[in-house]
Amino acid sequence: MFESMGICHALFAKENPHLYRLYLLRKRENITSFKDLYDKETTKNVADFIVKENNISIDQAKQLHQQRMIFNIGISFVLTPIDEVTTLLQNAHKAFKNTLSM
Repeated sequence: MFESMGICHALFAKENPHLYRLYLLRKRENITSFKDLYDKETTKNVADFIVKENNISIDQAKQLHQQRMIFNIGISFVLTPIDEVTTLLQNAHKAFKNTLSM
């Protein structure tokens, strides 16, 4: 899931750079932290799926999802070639899982 979302972000950013920037850089009310952004822009279903996919706690799933989101958005702004994105996403996922708070 992480890789496919990252590739979709990167492809959308590459093919529609103005829309991508408009969507991500729009003004958001009452957002002062990544936690606020995460809470407003995601659904619990994603964290639940990550729990099942990775056999981790709900707090760890939210942490992992937040790290994935930040990485996906960042890599899409860089517009790295898609073939490089897959490797970067695989390595990032492994690294993020290794840093989960227990």
